Amino acid sequence: MRRRTSVHRAWIAAALCAPYALSFGAPPGNVSLSDPEVVQAIAPLPTATQDLIRRLLSERQKPVDTVERDETGDGARPVPRAETDDTARFKAGDTLLIRFAPVESDAKEVPTAPPFPKVVEPSREEKERLELRKARLPKQQTFVLDLNGVLTLPHVGRIPLAGLSEDEAAERIAAEPEFEGLEVRVRYLPVERELRPFGYELFSRAPKTFAPATDIPVPADYVLGPGDTVVVQLYGKDNIEHTLSVTREGVLLFPGIGPITVAGKKFSRLQSELQARVQRQLIGTRAAVSLGRLRSIRVFVLGDVEQPGSYTVSSLATLTNALLVSGGVRPHGSLRDVQHRRGGQLVGTLDLYDLLLHGDTSRDARLLPGDVIFVPPLKRTVGISGRVRRPAIYEIKGERTVGELIALAGGLLPDADPQSAQLERIAAQGARRRVTLDLSASVGRQEALENGDVVRVLPVLDRIDNTVTLTGYVERSGAYAWHTGMRLSDLLPTLSLLQPEADPRFVLIVREDPANGTQLRGASLAEALAHPGGEADVMLAPGDEVVVFDRREDRAALIRPLLERARASATPERPSPEVGIEGSVHHAGRYPWSPGMSVRDLLNAAGGLTDRAHLLEAELTRYVLLEGQAREQSRRVVDLRRVHAGNEALRLEPYDRLVVRRVPRWQEEGAVEILGEVKFPGKYPIAPGERLSSVLRRAGGLTEMAYARAAVFLRESVRAREQEYLERLTSQLERDLALVSQGGPEIGVRKEAALAEGQALLRQMRGAKATGRMVVKLEEVLNARDDYDVVMQPGDRLVVPQRPDEVTVIGEVYHPTSHIHVDRYTRDSYVKLSGGVTERGNRRAAYVVHADGSVSPPGGWFGGDVAVGPGDTVIVPLKVDRISSLKIFTDVSTILFQLAVTAAALDSIGIL
Repeated sequence: MRRRTSVHRAWIAAALCAPYALSFGAPPGNVSLSDPEVVQAIAPLPTATQDLIRRLLSERQKPVDTVERDETGDGARPVPRAETDDTARFKAGDTLLIRFAPVESDAKEVPTAPPFPKVVEPSREEKERLELRKARLPKQQTFVLDLNGVLTLPHVGRIPLAGLSEDEAAERIAAEPEFEGLEVRVRYLPVERELRPFGYELFSRAPKTFAPATDIPVPADYVLGPGDTVVVQLYGKDNIEHTLSVTREGVLLFPGIGPITVAGKKFSRLQSELQARVQRQLIGTRAAVSLGRLRSIRVFVLGDVEQPGSYTVSSLATLTNALLVSGGVRPHGSLRDVQHRRGGQLVGTLDLYDLLLHGDTSRDARLLPGDVIFVPPLKRTVGISGRVRRPAIYEIKGERTVGELIALAGGLLPDADPQSAQLERIAAQGARRRVTLDLSASVGRQEALENGDVVRVLPVLDRIDNTVTLTGYVERSGAYAWHTGMRLSDLLPTLSLLQPEADPRFVLIVREDPANGTQLRGASLAEALAHPGGEADVMLAPGDEVVVFDRREDRAALIRPLLERARASATPERPSPEVGIEGSVHHAGRYPWSPGMSVRDLLNAAGGLTDRAHLLEAELTRYVLLEGQAREQSRRVVDLRRVHAGNEALRLEPYDRLVVRRVPRWQEEGAVEILGEVKFPGKYPIAPGERLSSVLRRAGGLTEMAYARAAVFLRESVRAREQEYLERLTSQLERDLALVSQGGPEIGVRKEAALAEGQALLRQMRGAKATGRMVVKLEEVLNARDDYDVVMQPGDRLVVPQRPDEVTVIGEVYHPTSHIHVDRYTRDSYVKLSGGVTERGNRRAAYVVHADGSVSPPGGWFGGDVAVGPGDTVIVPLKVDRISSLKIFTDVSTILFQLAVTAAALDSIGIL
């Protein structure tokens, strides 16, 4: 007892620590609210805490399985209770919406010192891999789980999803290697309702009372009783109308004639008797007899109805009227054996299926006072789902076979597949088993039914047989009927069926062979139309897909996934042949090989030659497998002029590779830009190897105002290298700042100042942009000094400014500004003119950036004699060693000053 109490107390303490944890375990043993140990354990706790413990115990001790009412008519059945929530789980036959999407960014983040990640674009191989993965994605978005709850995806195979939720199914699909790096979303589509019992919807809106219309004709066999009203109109000698009620004794008190017994008589008999008696007793008078307000009767509705009991209904009420008043038949009540009892005897039965299926009301008998309607429980039910007109669960009475069940369901739909129907049956041992039925044969329709059977009629496959599909850049894409002997020219009899940019020289035929997998073959539509029925006019097979490409699109990238599919089914006995082409063609890549394929066919597949192709020769590499032991290469030269003229019909072998060379010394047109003080500024095309002096002569030379010493020469390749160096230096500065923040002993003693200055330098480095300036001695170039001349590259820019008159002093001086150039002044003189060096400045590190971009390094202070010319800049850098021992601070400061000088020079002459 003491141990149990301690265990209970431990469990209660754990429950209080995590009362809402979904993974919290069940109470130990058979703990319940009535256990003395539990009462003793929670007694010292506050009232609110005791209530919490009681709620936890009541929730944790709910049974795993609870019994819910089964609406299918088979009675109550156990329904598994969700462990933590009401999340829906997939089952066989469910329809799923699956969407595949690339991740938002395929770029990678290179770890650096936080919080400064550096983004690197994916490589070419990674981009190709992503393109392949995207091309493999299924074209459709909706999928149906098979009878085993398995999803089948192309290129992947079978994935069991039964019992999983939407999120779990998405994770399971994303785990496949084919979908690595892709985001998968799964949603359930309720496209098919649950199979429900047939006929009970008749009572879904049953009236609470039954009030039949009073203006309908009364049938001739209506039996009168106490409470009925008889209307008698006398005409002839006397014109009088009497409204007479049948008394409790069943007598009609007729004025002038006397009491007449009418109870139990039919209305037709009453009419004839009253008319005869009026003529006999009231001579010269005739009578017209009708019924007025009818009496109400009380009947009993019992059995499996929603509200069994006694009901008052009209004397014209029938069995169905009474059922409606009682709320209708319960889902487990019989619709086919509604019993009508009178005086303890069965007087008739009603099969509501006659009413629902055929509109037959002949068995819907009229009720008399005291009648009993009794609805017994269901006995035998079978279900039918799928492609029938009325899928539902049916109560069977005289039906014995599957064919009769199909008749109850209204027959098969046009898209039903009668040869693949399935019968699910509960075996004697309690296990379920399935039987395949062929409903197109009498044997399948004569299959005997048993209680609880479910017949599933599957739809025909979505694949349309005996068709050929036309896709791509055509005017009318879609499926076309295939016929024996059909060729490519039959599918596309004229080029007018193609879109304007379509390429008729190459179309791709994709054939899915169940035995051999994917097979690819290229063909020339132009050749097929020129020679119908010839070798180029390929024979088509049922299920083929003909793809027409655009001249501009990269068809090699589109074909690549198809080649992957073909390789997946390749074997040594049945390889997947393909050929490759590289070089000066429009769409280089790999293409499917077909027997008889020539070099010209391969060129057509690649979109033809470009304008830079070398027509004299191309190189063909052939791979030969020697007795299955080794693979050797052989090469030969192909004369493309003969191929282009149609005089060369060199046949290709599988895995051949053709390289089309480019015309020697062919390159893209390039130009350079000459700006500033030249006679004819502008852009000039250049020849390979052309030098700066030649371009200057073409620009007319320098003007009289030109200052050759300050010329600015910019090159894109140099700018790219400088920018890359700036990025590396920025990353290094970020890491060093992280070390400064950690306060290592190798960092100076002024940590806060170092961090502040470092952050300021970092912000400037992030905003700095490389200029790509090269130091060019333009004066020496103009003097025909070949060793100073520069070979021009496309994109180069030369800016020749006017002669400046100032010298600029920047950095750590008291008054950074520009001064008029004086020939006798040195670097130190200009520093003094700016007020001298501040206490933050580094006297020994002062340097001069000359107008041509060259730099005079720092020398001894007051001991150096650095010449300063017009347009030069004197820079006094920050004394970074006063705050940190990191050399990178000095390097960064120097680079920032040099960039600022170059940017200022470019801005002054109107480039930036």
